Amino acid sequence: MISKEAQIVLLCSSTQHTQKELDLIQKIVSVEVDWGKFLYLCTHHRVIPLVWRTLSKLSLLDIVENHVRRVMKNVVDSIAYQNNKVYQEMKSIVEELHYQKIPYVALKGLYLSSFIYGDVSLRQFGDVDFLVDEADLDRVTGVLIKYGYEQGKINVNNNTIKPVSRQEKLHRRINTHEIVEFVKLTDDPLCPYYMIDVNFSLTWKAGGSDYSLATSDFLKTAIQVKNELIEINVLPYEYQIIQLCMHLYSEAVYFCWHTNWMRDKSDLNLIKFCDIHELVKQYPVDWNKILLITEKHKIHKPVYYSLYLTNELFPNFIPKDII
Repeated sequence: MISKEAQIVLLCSSTQHTQKELDLIQKIVSVEVDWGKFLYLCTHHRVIPLVWRTLSKLSLLDIVENHVRRVMKNVVDSIAYQNNKVYQEMKSIVEELHYQKIPYVALKGLYLSSFIYGDVSLRQFGDVDFLVDEADLDRVTGVLIKYGYEQGKINVNNNTIKPVSRQEKLHRRINTHEIVEFVKLTDDPLCPYYMIDVNFSLTWKAGGSDYSLATSDFLKTAIQVKNELIEINVLPYEYQIIQLCMHLYSEAVYFCWHTNWMRDKSDLNLIKFCDIHELVKQYPVDWNKILLITEKHKIHKPVYYSLYLTNELFPNFIPKDII
C-alpha cells in the first residue's frame, strides 16, 4: 500500500479523470497529509503543474499548507514562462532545419507539452530533444553553432558553460545514443540557458543493450504538426509510444550505474509514465500497429516493461490482450 501522499500525487498526475477518481482525491486530501512529503514527491517526479491543475479544478488548493502552496505556484509560473521562452527559441531552430532539408523529429517535452498535454505549462522539460540521422550530425551541429550554441555542460554554481574534451565527445558518440549537449546562455535570470540534446539513435548503446533500431526507419515515418507556438516534425502516435517506451526502459536499465542518476533517483520518474499515459488517452491507438513495430524490431522486453509498469500506475488504460 502506497502512502496517502503518493496516492494524491499519482491520482492528480493526469489531465483527465473519472468522477470516481476525483471523489477519491477529495477523500484522501480531507485527512491529515504530510505536505512536506507531498511536495517532495511532486517535485522529484516533475508533476507539480499536473497536480496543481487537478487540485485547482477541485477547489482544493486552500487545503494545501500555505508555504507548500506558494512554492508550487512559483514552480508552475516558472515552468510556464520557461517553456514559452523555449518554444520561441526553438521556432528559429526548426525553421532552419526545414530550410536546410535536414530530416529530424522532435522528441518528448517539446512536442508533448503543447500537443498532447494541451497546455505548454503542464509538462516540465529541462532540455529539448531532437532525433536525427547519424550522417547528419555535422549539419545539425552547424545549425546550432550558427544560432549561438556550444557543446558543454552547465556549471550550476555560476551559470557558465564548462567545455568538454574531445575524448568526452568521442565517448558519448561511441557509447551512447546522443552527442554532447548543446547549450546557449541568455541574459534572462528566469530562463538562464537553453539546452538541446541531439540523439542519433533511439536506444542506449552502453550497458549491453541488445536493441538496435534503424533511425532512418523512424525518420521516414515523420509527420508535421503545427499550432500557434511552433511547426515541428514528430513521429506518428504509435511510433511515439514505442520511442517513449524505449527511452523509459533505457534510462531505467542502462543509466542505473550513473552517479548523478543514483543520487537523483531519475530512472523511474513518474512524468515518464505520465507521457505514455497521456499519449494513449488523447488519441485512438492502433495496437496492432504497436505489435507489428515491436515484432519487426524485436523489442518486446522494453515495450512490455514500460507498458506494464504504466498500466500498473494507471490501471486498465491498455487493453488486457495487449499486455
